[in-house]
Amino acid sequence: MFEKGGKKVAMKKSKLAVGLMAGFLCIGGLAACNEVTYSKDGYILTYTLSDGTVEHYTADDLFKSYYSEADKTQTEFDSIYKLIVKNYFKSADQAEEYKSIKELASRDVDGDKQTAQKNADTNGTSYDTEFDAILSSHGCKDENELLEYYIYERELDKFEDSFYDDHIDVLRDGGLLGDENYDGYIKTRAPYHVSHILVKVDDGGSSNYWNATISEQDCLDLNKVATYLAEGNNSFGYIANLFSDDEGSKAAFGDLGIMDKSTGYVDEFKLGLYAYENLYGKDSAVASDPEQSSIALDTDQKAAYQLYDGSNAGKIGKIPYTVFQGLEELSKVTKGYNNSSVHNDAALYYPRNVVFNEYLNKHAVSLIAAEDIDGTAIDTTSLLGFHTVFSGDTTKYLCAKYTYTSASGEYTYDYKPILVVRAGTSDYQGIHFIVANRTPFEVAEDGNGVDISNYYTTYFPGQKEYPTREVGTGDDKKTVDLQTYVNFNNLEDADAKSRAEALKSSITSYDSNLKKVIYRVYKKAGSVKILDSELDKTIEKWIDVTLEKQEFDDEKSWDKTWRNYISNLHQQKNEREKRLPLVTANAFEKYNDPVEGIKLISSEEAAELQARYGDPKVKPNSNPAATTWAQWTYNDLFATLGGPCNDGQKH
Repeated sequence: MFEKGGKKVAMKKSKLAVGLMAGFLCIGGLAACNEVTYSKDGYILTYTLSDGTVEHYTADDLFKSYYSEADKTQTEFDSIYKLIVKNYFKSADQAEEYKSIKELASRDVDGDKQTAQKNADTNGTSYDTEFDAILSSHGCKDENELLEYYIYERELDKFEDSFYDDHIDVLRDGGLLGDENYDGYIKTRAPYHVSHILVKVDDGGSSNYWNATISEQDCLDLNKVATYLAEGNNSFGYIANLFSDDEGSKAAFGDLGIMDKSTGYVDEFKLGLYAYENLYGKDSAVASDPEQSSIALDTDQKAAYQLYDGSNAGKIGKIPYTVFQGLEELSKVTKGYNNSSVHNDAALYYPRNVVFNEYLNKHAVSLIAAEDIDGTAIDTTSLLGFHTVFSGDTTKYLCAKYTYTSASGEYTYDYKPILVVRAGTSDYQGIHFIVANRTPFEVAEDGNGVDISNYYTTYFPGQKEYPTREVGTGDDKKTVDLQTYVNFNNLEDADAKSRAEALKSSITSYDSNLKKVIYRVYKKAGSVKILDSELDKTIEKWIDVTLEKQEFDDEKSWDKTWRNYISNLHQQKNEREKRLPLVTANAFEKYNDPVEGIKLISSEEAAELQARYGDPKVKPNSNPAATTWAQWTYNDLFATLGGPCNDGQKH
């Protein structure tokens, strides 16, 4: 509402913006513009009320109110942006493009007319009624406005597509847009190209932090996947295609495509991979240059994650490979000595579940180490899937093998660690075997000569811009396409094109404030000139505040997501104190055995119990009372495991 001549005058923002922009905006370099003109009394706009009264407004009358509200500034900006777009198509070199746009927009209008007639026939209404409804849905009052609506929609698409094509490298990699230092998609969204193998388990819920139960078949499936990966005779993708329980990615050889900060994966998968990258990946590529990453964790966040696994604090979690080897044998063990029942056949006591809860039921990522459960290294002569991962660490971990063709035409190899994590939703529970085919922090060339920019190319094979290189020497020298995200696994041309287009769409659509950057690019180039300094300052301040708020909101959202994930990990850490000790798996078949059952538990098992429970309770039927766990037998242990737990069983 504006005060004029003692009475309030209501003004629609859309109509006001048209008048303002006609008077205060000049598009230079793109199209000619007349000088700003005023009436002899200094008015720049008149508005006729429904009663015929004409109100006159000076610049001061209008802007005193307009500058006070952000949504009004948004309207001003939208109007300016629209004029930038429309003037772009007034230039001579866009004449043919504009002609095509207008023809297509006319077809859009014809299509709406046909729709109106069909709706009228279907609904038993009139053509005018249905066409008016279509006009209203687009904010138009007649056919001419509808045509202009469609012209602008198509102009906007073409204009922005042209801008994206001219600046795609900066939008992806970061750099200068005009005089704006633009972070780009890779830094802001942290895209990872990931593959996985999912082994579903029969356990009922992801909150079974310490008391999960899996089936015999689950054990066999986990054993099979780990064995194939460890033998190293087949690619990760081939094994995924054979055994993964994720039907969607299975057909794509485990390829999940790009996962970035906006991807709705479970926290254990996405944030687990980000945590690994921060702390361990390529010897902590993110930590070495946190300013280059939107997923960088601060010192407190890192410490909170590393405290999750008290037995391995400060280091990546380990799963001994012998755990997977032993699952096949343990899968069938459900009875004690002489086929006797153990704790009324409670599945939680089955050795497979004791082992699963100890080593695999973890919601933080781990690596599979070429070790036995006591930490000693195992012979990997025939296990080609194990390789060293960290500099200065001789431990070998299970890796996925990548084969490249070197510049000389010879094969070269790289190995990427396979992360393992327990995760699930209401639809599944399972173990993910995850490999990052490429992270946004591997900026150097890989074995195939592909740097991070080329890896995330938005072109596809066959286009002249698609990255290639020369391989071989002499008569054998030839030009080959580089192996990128777009043609990963040597995709068919149509699939590669589809991936390139989808990647480009992700890059050009992730930034909700990109229009503001485009505006500044045109303004910096001198194409846009706002002749009113107050309007110019207001829009610039509004853009600054909007960009700063977006950055703040993104950081706040990331921090909240991370804290929720850490909170769940620490909840599990506390709950895991209730899990059955490994000695119960070792002693399961000995329970009630008149010979083996009365043997003393080993010193290693006694140490485990001491660490878990502290000093022992009174040994059953003992006189004097036992003071150490080493004085207990296997039968003693099973007889005294007790205390009500979450599932109602006594442990």
